Amino acid sequence: LTEADAIAIKTSIQNVSDLCPSSNKSFPVRYKGISLGGVLTMGVTPNFTDIRNFRPSEGRFFSWDENNEALKVVVLGSKVAEKLFGDESPLGKTVLLYRVPCKVVGVMETKGVDLSGIDQDNQILMPFKTFQRRFVNKNYMNAICVRVDVKESIQRAKNEIQGLLNVRHKPKDGKDDFSVVDIRDLN
Repeated sequence: LTEADAIAIKTSIQNVSDLCPSSNKSFPVRYKGISLGGVLTMGVTPNFTDIRNFRPSEGRFFSWDENNEALKVVVLGSKVAEKLFGDESPLGKTVLLYRVPCKVVGVMETKGVDLSGIDQDNQILMPFKTFQRRFVNKNYMNAICVRVDVKESIQRAKNEIQGLLNVRHKPKDGKDDFSVVDIRDLN
C-alpha cells in the first residue's frame, strides 16, 4: 500500500471520515541495563489515537510537526514502560530502539490484546515518517486504518475500498496483494 492509495481512499470513498497509515516491525529496545527483544514498533500518524480510540495515560501523543519532521520520539505501551522503567516515569527519557536514541513523550493507556491478537500494551508507537525514513527506509505501508462516518456504512465502504484498490493494484492471476478487513470480522 502506498501514500497514493491512502489519498485515493480518503478522497474517493464517500463515507471515509479519516484514515491513518500504519507500518510495523519488531525491534529490540533498551534503557540503561534493561533490554527487551523484538518489541512490535508501529509507525502511525497522530490521528491514530482518534481512529483507534486509544490514548496516552501519561504524557502525550506525538504531533503532526513531529511526524512531518520525522523526529525520534516514541510513545510506549504500558507493559513496555513498566518493564523498562518500573516505577520511574519514562517521560523525557531516552530509549535505544534498534540502536537509535528516541525520546519518550508518552505512555499509552492499558488496553490489552486487540481483535487481531496484538497486545497493544506491549508495543511502541512512533511518528509514521520517522518509522519509514529512519527505521525501515521504505515508501510503502503495511496497513491503512480507516474510520467511516456511520456504522451502517462500513460494509459499503469496505466494498468500495476493495474495488478502488483492485483498480489501482491490478492483481495478477486474480490474487490481491492487499486485504480489506473490518476489525469486527477478526473476532
